Amino acid sequence: MPPFPGMGYPLVPGYEAAGEVVEAGPLTGFKPGDRVFVPGANCYDGAFGLFGGAAATVVTDAERVTRIDAGLGAEGALLALAATARHAMAGMNKAVPDLIVGHGVLGRLLARLTIAAGAPAPTVWEIDPARREGAEGYEVMDPADDPRRDYTSIYDASGQGALLNDLVGRIAKGGEIVLAGFYSAPLS
Repeated sequence: MPPFPGMGYPLVPGYEAAGEVVEAGPLTGFKPGDRVFVPGANCYDGAFGLFGGAAATVVTDAERVTRIDAGLGAEGALLALAATARHAMAGMNKAVPDLIVGHGVLGRLLARLTIAAGAPAPTVWEIDPARREGAEGYEVMDPADDPRRDYTSIYDASGQGALLNDLVGRIAKGGEIVLAGFYSAPLS
């Protein structure tokens, strides 16, 4: 696995950003007061970016900015995680998940996108009882309580590489495991 991004200085910490346009050129299509989403970290010249930016002011090209509903507020930055979830599910012959491992933000988005696609509600595993709340239209359970060993498409959003051997034992012949999490150590 490549080195983790953002390891160096100067460092711009944060995640993708949502904010308000304070100034825009006449040909940009934006005006002061517009609420926008600014993706990624490739725009910070001479600095290491860590998934976007957290700043009082960001100067960027209009092409990098997406207008969002003002009602989203700071939660508009979650568009980046929604895009991550959607990209994990995209592709030729890609099966929607019937098991999602992890009920953090990414796991919740994967579950809701699965339901929005018209697929059956996935099972979601979560080891932290406090994170099992908030499921809408799908079940969240402790993995120890799940006897199934026939999942066809497992999406790991936990970031826990040590689970991979157990996940292989839970998949049906010909099934797939999609690694959608952020892993802190190399996978083997």
